[in-house]
Amino acid sequence: MVHFTIFAFTSPIFAYRMRKTKVNPLVDLDQQFISIKKISLLCDESQPIDMYHFHKAIQIVLIDKGRAECIINEVMFSIDPQSVVVIGDNLPHSVISVTENIEATVIHVAFNPILSLVSFQNMTNERSFIAESKQGLLYTSPLLYQEATCLFNGIKSHEGFRQVSLLFELFGLLHSDSNRRLLLFNESSPNVRHINHSIDQVDRIYRYLYEYYDQPFSLTQLADYANMNKASLCRAFKKKSGLTIIEFVNKLRVEKACQLLTSSDLTVSEIAYKVGYNTYSHFNDCFYRIWKISPGAYRKKAQCKGIKSNYMDE
Repeated sequence: MVHFTIFAFTSPIFAYRMRKTKVNPLVDLDQQFISIKKISLLCDESQPIDMYHFHKAIQIVLIDKGRAECIINEVMFSIDPQSVVVIGDNLPHSVISVTENIEATVIHVAFNPILSLVSFQNMTNERSFIAESKQGLLYTSPLLYQEATCLFNGIKSHEGFRQVSLLFELFGLLHSDSNRRLLLFNESSPNVRHINHSIDQVDRIYRYLYEYYDQPFSLTQLADYANMNKASLCRAFKKKSGLTIIEFVNKLRVEKACQLLTSSDLTVSEIAYKVGYNTYSHFNDCFYRIWKISPGAYRKKAQCKGIKSNYMDE
């Protein structure tokens, strides 16, 4: 689960990073089309890059173990293990801190060659994925993580045409996942710019729901929080996210439930209440609507795929 923190950049360290945003020389000065790097605190030459930077590349990060605190275009995130993050070209970001057990793999793909490859008329889906990456994408499905891991391993172990083929297979996997999440709702170009401390009203609700998805709420309360009337808030939220507020909250809750189904010994009923549902039947209906399988079937499928799960039978 990703958590949002609204952060006023008054710290000298953060202020320095924001002023000194620059090209990452490890990426843009490297002429490789595909560059792969392992991140671990056990290896001195593979430390996370903590400067606030951007690059003319698409960055795909697979978080295997540990957690990372980072800033992406002014917003702070905490990203859990078994997550995949995509950061598009020119999107400013920085790693603030990581846990000691951090293990991750980072793939940088030079942007200009990719842009040329997807410029053909029949590459509409590919162009759509590239465009979305400029706002940052987060994937927290354990099943998708496992599939992405297999493709990452293939990309690392091959060269030439086969490597590029596997890279596009990875792009296709990420683009086809309906539960992918835009990290930023700012539709303008997120190129390096002066910090704007104003927070969009809908973004404010977006971040609030990420933080309190498991709590009861009403549209009236949310509208008051955003200083909007209910009808205007619902229209604006739907326009920016593509989802109604209720659909968005259900996706958040089901996503968290997926994590608990594969990493805890809680029963399905306990998970339903833990993520914010008042009844098991409502949870089951929402889960099935998104995944087309029941929570119990999802848990069994994850176990068959080898995803770590220590749950006890209900």
